[in-house]
Amino acid sequence: MFRIAGIAAIVAVILIALSTYTVDERERVILFSLGEVRKVDLEPGLHLKFPLINNVRFFEARIMTLNIPPDRFLTSEAKNVIVDFYAKWRIDDVGQFFRATRGDERNCGTSSPGTNWPRSSPASA
Repeated sequence: MFRIAGIAAIVAVILIALSTYTVDERERVILFSLGEVRKVDLEPGLHLKFPLINNVRFFEARIMTLNIPPDRFLTSEAKNVIVDFYAKWRIDDVGQFFRATRGDERNCGTSSPGTNWPRSSPASA
């Protein structure tokens, strides 16, 4: 009797852990249902989802830096010039960003070295 109750309690804890996710203030979120976008840019806090039906993608909402390594260019006077530049960017509309890049920063040429965004929820990874 206690064995069955223990197993049921473990299954309930696992189901609750797979059904909840937390949105941080510094994140933008897209909720998918069977691969289709259902909700975009949810408010921060604890949220519920159906495991195996819904999955969640997290994107950075803070200002990020695109830093390109210096490159050598030849001017019209036949002189070498080393050009170093960077760009600051932020995702304002996470739905439009996902549709344009399929959620991959490399598709828009803006992946910053050392960043781990976008991250996925543990259930969808």
